Amino acid sequence: SLNFFTAVFNRISARLQELSSCNEENPDYTDIELIQYINVDVVKLIKLINETVSKFRSLKKSAHQVLMVSLERAIWNWMDTYPDEFAEVQQKSNEELAKCSDTLFDILDQAADNKKCRASSWPLQIMLLILSPRVFEEILNADSGAPCSPKHSRKKSFIESVKRSISSHSTSKQLTEAAAVTCVKLCKASTYINKNSTNVAFTLVQNIINDLKALLFNPAKPFPRGQNTVVHDIDLMIDCFVSCFRIKPHNNEALKVCLNPHVPCTYHYVLVSSLYRIITQPRLSWWPQIDLVYSKSSELRSMFTDTLNKVTQGYISHTPLRMIQSLTMKSKDSAPKFKERSEEAPGYRALLLWMVRLIHADPMLMLNNQGKAG
Repeated sequence: SLNFFTAVFNRISARLQELSSCNEENPDYTDIELIQYINVDVVKLIKLINETVSKFRSLKKSAHQVLMVSLERAIWNWMDTYPDEFAEVQQKSNEELAKCSDTLFDILDQAADNKKCRASSWPLQIMLLILSPRVFEEILNADSGAPCSPKHSRKKSFIESVKRSISSHSTSKQLTEAAAVTCVKLCKASTYINKNSTNVAFTLVQNIINDLKALLFNPAKPFPRGQNTVVHDIDLMIDCFVSCFRIKPHNNEALKVCLNPHVPCTYHYVLVSSLYRIITQPRLSWWPQIDLVYSKSSELRSMFTDTLNKVTQGYISHTPLRMIQSLTMKSKDSAPKFKERSEEAPGYRALLLWMVRLIHADPMLMLNNQGKAG
């Protein structure tokens, strides 16, 4: 709640202070995670970032991860709750926000002394750059030969590393996966910027979006990183799908992949969840509407019929067990208790449930007969 910000902020600040001086083996980070749930406007966001700047170097690496994830979540909450403030920052740079974002970026960069640390900090770093539009513009314009201040060399190197790691020529699996997460954040953030503006973020998005889609939506080489990250990977694919729809609504290769009846159930789940979000998320004025997908009603009806048949017949698919666990939200502890048949069926039940929700949200997605006889 906005009214309780001061009390919660003081609690977070006190816990950061304790963590910077304690030697607990398994410290409690619950108070730090509160950052993800508080209502922040731009003034309060600046306060949170400045607090992070002042405490970050004195914290252990285990606390770094919790703090980075929580602060990034706070930035997204701000963008969702106060999109007009974010739009204003993009049109006219907020110097105080840009300064603390710039400082924190450099602190994160200095702390990332190996691939694993870089992979953890990249998603927050791209968000901090987006909050510093003048710096971001200077770095990206340098690719065209424009001058770039030496003090931004770390940021320029960061952008080059992300672009290199998302490409098909990348040799580091860990950095490729980190770049995928980072590029999805970039694409998603760019959809919060008015598409009629000349913001340089759009230029970088166009540079990476094809490599990103090829990485995340390739049934011949699925992206999921491992059993422990399946839920996060599906969320990442949904974020990417929704962002691609908003960036290029008439040229959406991900839609074609996910509509293919022969791809694994996971892609259908991503499609249905993405369409549901497009319908139900409060819209910004420039976001395309769901009626652009009405022409795919026939394929969606076929998917619904096929899914319903598989559920009612107890159909056993070849969907990986780990994927079914994520779709049904089963814990790893409960998974071994089920035999193969009961592990497979819930995947399609989860998909069917989301399809019913989708039909309820917008019946025309299934009922439209555009271009069809009868």
